[in-house]
Amino acid sequence: MADLRLIDGSGTEISYILQKAETRTFRSTLPTSIINRGIDPGRFEQIVCDVGKRVQVSNQVVLYTQTTNFVRKTDVGGSADGKNWIIIRSNAYIFDQRYQGRELHNLVVSYPDSTYRYLKIMVWFDGGAVRSVTLRRMPRLLIFSGSPGERHRLFFGNAEGEPRNYDLGGAKEKLDLRKLPLAFLQAMKPNPSFSPLEREKPWTERHPVLIWVALGVGVLLLAGLLIRTVRNVS
Repeated sequence: MADLRLIDGSGTEISYILQKAETRTFRSTLPTSIINRGIDPGRFEQIVCDVGKRVQVSNQVVLYTQTTNFVRKTDVGGSADGKNWIIIRSNAYIFDQRYQGRELHNLVVSYPDSTYRYLKIMVWFDGGAVRSVTLRRMPRLLIFSGSPGERHRLFFGNAEGEPRNYDLGGAKEKLDLRKLPLAFLQAMKPNPSFSPLEREKPWTERHPVLIWVALGVGVLLLAGLLIRTVRNVS
């Protein structure tokens, strides 16, 4: 997401705000199967989910529990093969609390966009076991200023691109997302004018022979010093 560029019809780069769509209107649920469950008694339970062979993006997990009045620490790991795992979210919390007549409730753990096929959720004990798991995808909203009928192009996929940071003076806090018109992307097309940046190789990679020559000279000098030392001792 760091390399997104929004360009208007005149070729001018347009500033934007990028955020998750945190409303029911945009979220989608992913088909998920639990393939393994385990318990470390007195510590945590572990749930391994499979989202299928088809590459899908997820960024939220909903954990439905059997009890109320709890606070449980949660970690989420991802894996492409189900064997090698990377932690993608740690020290998140789900909870269900009653405080001064109010109900405080959260069963959702968010994590960075993931395309891992396998997800491992570790939930520390403080109450009953997790009853079921739902994986969700909350799409990103790209918010920008424009006029009806204008056409824009969105460029992405440049691994060498640097993140864009726009100073919009707190515009995000002033917006009511429910009242903004929606624009939709058409089919993706390759950019024929794109050419990846050719990075110059390090000096050592451009002149590997010289490295070996220098190493050989160093070995000969050390050998000469060693022979001279042995003669002096003798």
